[in-house]
Amino acid sequence: MIFTAVHGTTLASALANNTHLKHLNLSNTKLQTQTAIEIAEAMKTNRSLQVLNLEENQVGPAGIKALAEMLKENTSLLELRLAQQRNPFGTEAEQTLMESMQRNETLIRFTGQIRNAPSRNAVDRAITRNKELERKRRQASKEQ
Repeated sequence: MIFTAVHGTTLASALANNTHLKHLNLSNTKLQTQTAIEIAEAMKTNRSLQVLNLEENQVGPAGIKALAEMLKENTSLLELRLAQQRNPFGTEAEQTLMESMQRNETLIRFTGQIRNAPSRNAVDRAITRNKELERKRRQASKEQ
């Protein structure tokens, strides 16, 4: 399936108010940067989606940056897959991802090639921290 801009706008408006969808796989759909930006905006208010797979698409640095910024506000996403984009993320998007992950406490899986070593290390540390927080949440819920 080829994902057009019209599809992206429709999906983004639906995602903003979605309360049921937990997994969204849009891998290898030729999804473009503008659609990723729209999805990122919708995900700021989405509280149900746990897995977003945008691997093997054509999302450029601006789309990656928008998705990274979304992580500052989203509290439901557990997994974000962005590997194998046509273009590299770019240093600015990677740094935004690093900054967002310092505030995000829910994302426990991330795929994507981060070339900037300090950004990659910071994201890895944040993922490790979030996994530990998730483990503690599960343990606390079992004790109740």
